[in-house]
Amino acid sequence: MKTLQADVLALLMMPPPVHGASAINQKMVQHLENCGVPVTVLNTVPSRHARWFDGPIWKLQRTLLILRVFAQVLLRTWQPPNSVYIGISGGAGLLLDCVLALAIRGLRVPVVVHHHSFAYVSASSALFKRFCSLLSALPVTHVVLCSEMGDQLCARYPALISPTQVHVLSNAAFFEGGSARPDSADAITNLRVGYISNITSEKGVRDVLALFSRCREAGVKLEMTVAGPCADESIRSELVAMSNGLEPFTYLGAVYGESKQQFFQSLDVLVFPTRYANEAEPLVIYEAAEQGVPTVANARGCIASMVTRCGGWAVADDSLFVEQALLAISELQTETVRTEHRHQALTGSDYLRGSSRGALEDLLKKMEATVAQCLDRFKLPPDFRGRSAAWCQLWWLVQACLFATSPQFMYAGAVFSAAAFGAKIGQGVIIRPRTVLIRGNCQSLITPGLAIMSIFIR
Repeated sequence: MKTLQADVLALLMMPPPVHGASAINQKMVQHLENCGVPVTVLNTVPSRHARWFDGPIWKLQRTLLILRVFAQVLLRTWQPPNSVYIGISGGAGLLLDCVLALAIRGLRVPVVVHHHSFAYVSASSALFKRFCSLLSALPVTHVVLCSEMGDQLCARYPALISPTQVHVLSNAAFFEGGSARPDSADAITNLRVGYISNITSEKGVRDVLALFSRCREAGVKLEMTVAGPCADESIRSELVAMSNGLEPFTYLGAVYGESKQQFFQSLDVLVFPTRYANEAEPLVIYEAAEQGVPTVANARGCIASMVTRCGGWAVADDSLFVEQALLAISELQTETVRTEHRHQALTGSDYLRGSSRGALEDLLKKMEATVAQCLDRFKLPPDFRGRSAAWCQLWWLVQACLFATSPQFMYAGAVFSAAAFGAKIGQGVIIRPRTVLIRGNCQSLITPGLAIMSIFIR
């Protein structure tokens, strides 16, 4: 494959916390680097505060971080990248993505938008419309997870997205392919059913518990194993209590790495009754298929095409999941049916991985072709020579914003920015960043007080 000879500015949610979007973003960056592409990554989530994920502290920290990333992107106006790669949020997170879009449009370079959510695909979103409008003057490629996602996106936003802008790239492209559990000639007594997720009610844990009870009532012999972190204490207590009881039910908690692979290898079928509005293309379905494990799942996002290709069952109506899953589990009690679905899962996984890797190579070629058309089209000088006072003042304001949102000097930066800007601009002096901006050693001649202040606020 021809290497993409262009530097990429990547604005992505990176782990921690670990979830589908952040895991794929990390794999995408690794793939670009392995292909020799120079990548500058700006993390759009405060990973060091992952323990407060989705709480008020997390949201505040993320807002401050977005302001900092906004300033960093604006600073690239003088030495712009050849392209921008951005992974966007669903729901209210799009508001912060719109802030970044304001900065991206100033770079005037090709943009690749990677979609990880169905929230604005399943229902119209004013924020998403605004995001697309802000980038409408730029060459934009929309990376979607399945053809259904691309079709729905174009149908819902026909004035903003055309089919020629859409590129289908499944998450399967980023799987290496594992060593599947060997076929066993031994007959099983109880069917081994599993569920794994970041456990919440909307991720379907209540349906899993209802399915377990329904199978026991129907006389179906099974062993249920549940894995994944659970922040809801009431749900976690219920899972632990059932695990400690006499029922064939086990709760493992969070599993990673080899323990996660062993979890999938121990199963005959995976159940995934998600009701999550943003659900797109869950990685656990591919992880299970790589071990020859079919999945019974609610048909949200791209799930229907995933599970049918990999020997599973897609349930169109969420309310019917328990009964439909019971029928599938009953079918799998027969060894020949179980073997057939296992082979379908393995062959489907191999097919999707191979075709998706081809799509990944095509995406890099498309990025290269787009960059070649736009290269040097909007390049700006890398310094201030010949620039007006207004340009210099704008550059300094961006530097001040970047400085003021840094973790160590946030409050001192705000005070200093107001004072220094008033003093310098009031005198009609063009501000030169290196004589004003403080970077650790307090280089400015007018900041001894700030140096003392910074000691106390670190």
